[in-house]
Amino acid sequence: MKETPEPTINYVAILDILGFRNEIEENPMKDTYEHYNNFFIDTGHRAEIQLIAKLISRTKHHTQMELKSEKLKDITHIIIADSIYFWTKNTTLQSFKEICKAVGYSILSLSAHFQPFFLRGAISINENYFLLENRNIIGKGIVDSISYSERLKSMGAFLVPSNNFNKKYIEELQKEGYLFPYIVNLKKIGEKEVMMVDWFKPHKDHVHFESIITASKNNMIKARDQFIRRNQKTPCKEFEEIIDKYNNSLDLHRNLSQKYRDKLPNIVLDENE
Repeated sequence: MKETPEPTINYVAILDILGFRNEIEENPMKDTYEHYNNFFIDTGHRAEIQLIAKLISRTKHHTQMELKSEKLKDITHIIIADSIYFWTKNTTLQSFKEICKAVGYSILSLSAHFQPFFLRGAISINENYFLLENRNIIGKGIVDSISYSERLKSMGAFLVPSNNFNKKYIEELQKEGYLFPYIVNLKKIGEKEVMMVDWFKPHKDHVHFESIITASKNNMIKARDQFIRRNQKTPCKEFEEIIDKYNNSLDLHRNLSQKYRDKLPNIVLDENE
């Protein structure tokens, strides 16, 4: 009998797509596959900034991606149903930074795309098995990320509350702008201050940064208003909960827009939108 390998300790980010059920139910399966395939190309499960950057090149506002071709060497990814899994090879500061970059690129890029996906998620650090050759992906970190991701009532991603994280690494990433404290509303927990991933940061030096941010915001407003119109006569049972998710997402978007106000001189920060 083959000896059981030791688990590895990894940073794990799991992002799920809000409204994925509607995407599946309302569109041909082939369209959904092509939609995904435009975002993540099969490169042996290697997640690279160039791949995620491909989304930006297809927005309504411009057709080129001008960020440097930096690779996320320590990040691996796989997509299962409505979830995108990112994980690292190790738990170095660089790996921590790279998984925050991957999460940030994904959240903003997909929300700004002309066929937007809105992502929420959580990042954990714990023991896992990522044995793709045996089709085994199991671990405490995966369970932690899934559990907390499902509690988040908005777009965005945050660190799972855990003593496993290196506090000095969190302080360093907060200093560099990858993380920031923010009060969120979590299911079964209520309001809690967590460390959120700044999903504007990876794009902040892009020549079309304001267009990307504006597209993301407008797509959220459009999706929310379309949902309201579809449910005018007979609201679905989750109506209020879903509206809260949209509005919470817009609140977070406004909070980040305020942070980058010097780079977003024309964006409207209206709480009544």
